[in-house]
Amino acid sequence: NERDCDFFFVLHGVERPELAKCPSENVVLVTGEPESVFRYPSKYLKQFGCVLTCQQSLLKKKKTLKSMPASPWFVGAQMLSRNPWVWDENNYLDYNYFCLETGNNSINKLAVVTSNKVTTKGHQRRLDFIYKLKELLSDLVDIYGTGFIPIKDKYEIYSKYKYALIIENSNYLDYWTEKIADCYLSNCFPFYIGCPNIKTYFPDSSLEELSFDNLEYAVKAIKEAIMNDRYNRVKPILKEAKRMVLDKYNIFFVILQ
Repeated sequence: NERDCDFFFVLHGVERPELAKCPSENVVLVTGEPESVFRYPSKYLKQFGCVLTCQQSLLKKKKTLKSMPASPWFVGAQMLSRNPWVWDENNYLDYNYFCLETGNNSINKLAVVTSNKVTTKGHQRRLDFIYKLKELLSDLVDIYGTGFIPIKDKYEIYSKYKYALIIENSNYLDYWTEKIADCYLSNCFPFYIGCPNIKTYFPDSSLEELSFDNLEYAVKAIKEAIMNDRYNRVKPILKEAKRMVLDKYNIFFVILQ
């Protein structure tokens, strides 16, 4: 069925052909992955009057605007028990919940939600880093996820802990995802590895950037934060970052802009 519309937005891609009557200049693509993961064919891009993207090669072309991926957050959402690959549309925490929820993060440790899956060198590097942190920080680090302590929803962990380790799957300018958004929505302080210019999006003191190449600094920063109650000192800044996730970086506001 064909529809009439003033604007037509495609978020990352479509699962099947879509028909609509729309001014060509108002057909907009919002890309979801860095170019190392997915490259859009030139013929595909010609369908769009504008492309919102973090892909640096696309930003050199006409009719493109710089944008983070505007991925939806995952915390508070559950998968169907009968199909673990499909979201349960009747079981989730909504925008209003996160606006009103102020947090009761009382566990003064670092939470890590990850998987023991190792299919790439990046997966191995991430796991090696996590294992070394656990070895050096011992009881100050708790690990959850597939292959560790299983969970249904990151929110059940992040909302209890003061600190979390957040590692993006890629390290590119303007590419950050629900991984850090989920942390902020859970009122949790992120130790972050990923987007090099993440602090152009969030306040400086709302996160601590780490590097795989500097384990010594990571251990020191995490230990000092836990011992010196950094969480409560920056709690108002975390609240500001949470509000930015809710009202500035949600997909509806991004496409409105």
